[in-house]
Amino acid sequence: EHCLTMSIQVPSVLRFHIRFFQVIGCFDASLSTQPTQQRIVEQRLVVWTFLLLLIFSMTTVNTILCPDAFLFTGNRFGYFNDMLKVCIAQITVFIIYTETVLGRYALRNFWQLYALLNQKAEKAEKLTTPKPHWPLQLCTYRRFLCIFYGITIFDIIIEILFHAMRPAGEDTMIVMRFWLMFTPYVYMAHWRNMQIILHIDVIRHELEKLRNDIALLAEYTRFARRVVPFVGFESFVRQKLAEKQLVFQHIYEMLYFFQRAFSVSTMAVLLMIYVRVVVDTYFMFFNDAVGWRFLENLLMLPAYLEIPSLLLTSQKCMNEVKFIAFELHNIRSSVDNSLISIQIQNFSLQ
Repeated sequence: EHCLTMSIQVPSVLRFHIRFFQVIGCFDASLSTQPTQQRIVEQRLVVWTFLLLLIFSMTTVNTILCPDAFLFTGNRFGYFNDMLKVCIAQITVFIIYTETVLGRYALRNFWQLYALLNQKAEKAEKLTTPKPHWPLQLCTYRRFLCIFYGITIFDIIIEILFHAMRPAGEDTMIVMRFWLMFTPYVYMAHWRNMQIILHIDVIRHELEKLRNDIALLAEYTRFARRVVPFVGFESFVRQKLAEKQLVFQHIYEMLYFFQRAFSVSTMAVLLMIYVRVVVDTYFMFFNDAVGWRFLENLLMLPAYLEIPSLLLTSQKCMNEVKFIAFELHNIRSSVDNSLISIQIQNFSLQ
């Protein structure tokens, strides 16, 4: 318990996935609140990130120096396609790891704001449930968990089918060597995309809690209009609105730090997925005369799910803001109070 109080309070489900992202070098921020411990942990994480980047870079250099072992050299178009995918993958990994190192302060601020917003909830949970409430946490973040494990398991199944169904032959061995080399890059982009989705879902969850609180306040004010309100009711409503407005400001700051931590790598990941899809599609039509290569294109199926997953998660997050504005205008005072009306308008503009 003493160790937990020395770190930013994060639910166990989220903390588990943060640990995973630290293992793959995509999370260099320390959740410790002690400056010395924080600095030591972040230095180790940065060194680990640079080590992984060095391994990826050496793999890329080896692939470029030994094209016959990994790349399709049967014609220039196929060679160009494979080389383009490798170069884009290396650039993407470089951007991911560089932004991870440079954006660790923004990422730490993101989770500090998250802990600030959940302080009261954490205290209440400790009083009611001393142990981590896993079922509730799994339910809260079920959208992210379904996307993360659904696409990952689907990708692994596709990989197993590809290796099990591949025919014998020299061309097949080159394809196998290429995918054994290229697969870590694919998973790196996939997991970075999942990390982005996780942070968007965290913001969505905070917006959803705020929307529910404002909806309760709106329901309470509607009830108060039908009965005699207590003395100071108008001041109470204004105080609650100010509290919710401050919460929204903190969530907006979380969004700001999220953009600081992931903006460039988000574009890099989407570009890598786009290049993979376009290049393999063009190559498929180029080789239409020799027949459609089912197995190689089977490996593209998980990539088709990456962008829709990100877009749908973002859409869900943006819809919460729209619902918050709707609930705000359902708040009614017991009398026509211009101060409350102005405060609601300011909140809506915010």
